[in-house]
Amino acid sequence: MVAFASMSKPERPNPSQSVALTRPPASAEHLIPVVGAGIARGNELATGPAQVQVAETVEQVMLTCRHDDPLQADDVRYQDLTRGRGDRSAEKLLWRLQRKQAGISEHLLFASHRGAGKTTELHRLTQSLEARYASLYIEANVAMDSHRIEIEDVLLILARRIEQWLRERGTPIDAGLLKQVESWFFEAIGTTSWGKDWSVDVASGLKVEAGLPLLAKLLASITSLIKVESKHREEVKAVFKKFPGTLLESVNALLDAAKDILAKENQELLIIIDNLDRYDPEVIDKLLLGNGDRIRALRCNLILTPPISLIYQPHSEPLSSYFPCQVMNTVRLRRPEQPYPAFDGSGREVLLDALRLRINLSTLMPDSAVQDRLVMASGGGIRELLALLSEACFYAAESNHFSLDAIERAIQERKALMRDTINSEGLAPTLARIARDKQLFEEPKCRRVLYLRYVFKYNGDGWYDIHPLIAELPEFQRAFQQLSLVT
Repeated sequence: MVAFASMSKPERPNPSQSVALTRPPASAEHLIPVVGAGIARGNELATGPAQVQVAETVEQVMLTCRHDDPLQADDVRYQDLTRGRGDRSAEKLLWRLQRKQAGISEHLLFASHRGAGKTTELHRLTQSLEARYASLYIEANVAMDSHRIEIEDVLLILARRIEQWLRERGTPIDAGLLKQVESWFFEAIGTTSWGKDWSVDVASGLKVEAGLPLLAKLLASITSLIKVESKHREEVKAVFKKFPGTLLESVNALLDAAKDILAKENQELLIIIDNLDRYDPEVIDKLLLGNGDRIRALRCNLILTPPISLIYQPHSEPLSSYFPCQVMNTVRLRRPEQPYPAFDGSGREVLLDALRLRINLSTLMPDSAVQDRLVMASGGGIRELLALLSEACFYAAESNHFSLDAIERAIQERKALMRDTINSEGLAPTLARIARDKQLFEEPKCRRVLYLRYVFKYNGDGWYDIHPLIAELPEFQRAFQQLSLVT
């Protein structure tokens, strides 16, 4: 049985099993851009890029450890977590794209738990491939409805962004082709009340902008319309659903134009649609499996990022039946048979390496017991690690260092949120069974706890376990004890 009671004193790793540090602490001379950092000015907040050194104060930690900001490819705060993850998924993705046959389109999936560093790896991937590929990056939940999307949303945003991207890089699509695609879109929306009003505005000159193709304006209007709830949204989308083949061919016509333009530069197009893992898994299941053939018919190289739960526990059928997939594991901190506060292998040191590239660990968190508690409480997730540290800043500000009390206060706040969700959704029995068996089982709540990041998959033999903080909750402990009595 896994021990749950003593959680505040993590076991230190066996030196023979841990990998020694191979990367020196980041120099304080490295200036790190923090995009979107705010500077208070009276009652206003001026936003813009700010530059800070590796954090020497708790206040600077808020800048260097922004957990929701993926790192750009050349950010000096990047730490390779491959040793801790135990997989080479990002490397495999890179290898596949480097060696694929020219003229053959790849449609790939790249999955991980949210907050595992997937977007950062994608940024680095595009930099590594820039000699062969011109990359178009799309954040799905920003470009489209953040809660519900369908294949029509994806195709329309692709049409808009391809035209816009090529025009803005100084290699616009031929005006004749744009006119042909534009004619079909006008014909399609002309049957809707919204489309009729739009056409009237065009005729009166209200929608015409100098230097901007009419198709660009039309696609911008359509994608803006279907991004939010309105009385016209379903009407317009219904029209495109009537002509799935023509919509797909219109997008492919634009993709073919992009292919021809980039071929003159000895490049191919790579489109990345990120943040699909932020949608409900059922929404993405319908998108990728219900429309898998249409997605694979897109004449471009494509990387999609589905929810990890659809990989580990498919909703309808395995995604691998449609798309090759690479899965990036969570950093492993312990072996499955060890208690949750234990450490084993290189995971702990890899995460501490990541912290050293952002903060002066020796002055701001010199106590190894505090470091261990923070790393253990992250469950191996880099975003979780940075989020907990950021939350602890409030409690550490006065003393200008992170004490065990400051870290523990942030942890207790995180546990309270987890506890409310677990209780309101009745997740404790599901979590207890996963903690016992280290595997998923046939139950919809398994997908839910994966989506919530309450369960992670680790490397080695491919085992699952709960977030270690859940093991400290009394509701979970009761459910685990009851499960032990039954079996």
